Amino acid sequence: MASRYRAAQTRLARFEAEGPPPEPPREQNVRMHLLGGRTGVQVLVCDGLELTGLMAPLDLEVFYGERIAVVGPNGSGKSHFLRQLGGEDIRHTGRRRLGARVVPGAFSQLHQRADLQGRTLVDALHDHGLDGQAIGALRRYELGGQVDQSFETLSGGQQARLQILLLELGGATLLLLDEPTDNLDWRARRPSRTDWSGSAARSSR
Repeated sequence: MASRYRAAQTRLARFEAEGPPPEPPREQNVRMHLLGGRTGVQVLVCDGLELTGLMAPLDLEVFYGERIAVVGPNGSGKSHFLRQLGGEDIRHTGRRRLGARVVPGAFSQLHQRADLQGRTLVDALHDHGLDGQAIGALRRYELGGQVDQSFETLSGGQQARLQILLLELGGATLLLLDEPTDNLDWRARRPSRTDWSGSAARSSR
């Protein structure tokens, strides 16, 4: 009995040292309203587009409703490629052309948003003319408790949700998403059936 007693004491000490188990993730109700207007049939055309020192020349056509995955090893230029498609001045040759009524909206996996540094969430939404509706929009993305926080003080998941909200408010019709689910829990990563119904998927290397 003495050995069993000592073993029980050891298990109890280990249990007390580890503390209580972590709380399960809280159910969230984030509602996105990506309501950008319909574009022309041809959304994006790349003619011999090459990022200097990163990727070979690319010819590509993207049409309304398509989803394309850009895959490749780390350091191959995927993020730079998406940033260039979004209009950033990235060294390149060739050209890219957007179709009619196409408004690109980019999501940065590193959350490097110089335009948001040092600004509160309410200030960020002020740029979109939502002074009276800012709180409601932030609550819809479960950011109502962070209205007076600056962007850099948010958690990774909160920064991701704010970026997606800004895509919505900016009327983006071409979404350039650089690993948007990195900081989301597994429930938030699952798209609803209505999000992707009827859309085609291709992959591009």
